[in-house]
Amino acid sequence: MSIGEPHDIGSPKRNAFTFYAVIAILITAICWVPTSIIASANGYILPSHFTFAELVQSGFNDSLHLVIVLIFSIGAYGPFIAALLAISLEVGRDGIRDLFRRMTKWRVDVKWYLWVILIPFVIALPAFLIGIISGMTPLATLTLAVPLNLLLPLILWQTFTSGLEEPGWRGYALPKLQEKYNAEKASIRLGVLWSVWHWPYITYLTVSTAVLPGDTPPELVVVALAIATIQTLFLHAVTSAGIAVIYTWFYNNTESVLLAILFHMTTNVVMAYLQTSPALTVITGIMPWVIAVFLFKRYGDETLTGIGNGGESPEI
Repeated sequence: MSIGEPHDIGSPKRNAFTFYAVIAILITAICWVPTSIIASANGYILPSHFTFAELVQSGFNDSLHLVIVLIFSIGAYGPFIAALLAISLEVGRDGIRDLFRRMTKWRVDVKWYLWVILIPFVIALPAFLIGIISGMTPLATLTLAVPLNLLLPLILWQTFTSGLEEPGWRGYALPKLQEKYNAEKASIRLGVLWSVWHWPYITYLTVSTAVLPGDTPPELVVVALAIATIQTLFLHAVTSAGIAVIYTWFYNNTESVLLAILFHMTTNVVMAYLQTSPALTVITGIMPWVIAVFLFKRYGDETLTGIGNGGESPEI
């Protein structure tokens, strides 16, 4: 049985996608929730593309900090581990071999590699430039968020942590969703799930970095933090749904999970360098949808390839 083959209604394997989603979230939450609480209580830095340079330069506070970082990093592999378990349940070894084949599929048209590099800049540059022009990101205070000598380590670290979410999201979950939904609906559903998976860390990040007015009454601090967190989670879900469309466009046209891994890594690295004022993050959140709308109009919402939408796949 192939991954794309429909299952009998009575088969327990028909719930494999739900199994995947629950296991992916559970593995990650077990790693992220307690480590975020401990990190917040002890003032530890947790690793992300935004904190990578600071963590490397400052080092670990103590042995507990090291353990917390290691456990937190394992959480990134929740989607990959869940995909391996779900595929084993559904297909067995042939499905695992197929996943690894798509993870190493590098023979695609060179234009796709160019888009992998270009699109993250299209997403991040508008807010960055508006911040400089408006003065919200003063040039006088602008420095490299990640020193150039740490660029290669950042690329490698992002490839083998965040990048390896993709065998789960695009290697397993996206093809499964597209058995039932068209590319647009599958992308949006996957984008929301992808965002929910991030919520434990986003909540920690929002609460730990929130800047409230000095005259905020103590009894309103919790309310203010809750409102800020809900707003951030909503924006992240909307942004993730938009960028999931771009991933689907990549995957449906190449069937390469490797390309999704590289796109994930490149996006995070570019975001680490082109940081801007928090007030402008809504622009960064809108840009994936600008691209997504263009892709739907050019390639169609059925497959995002142009095939199945009344014509051959158009060039871009």
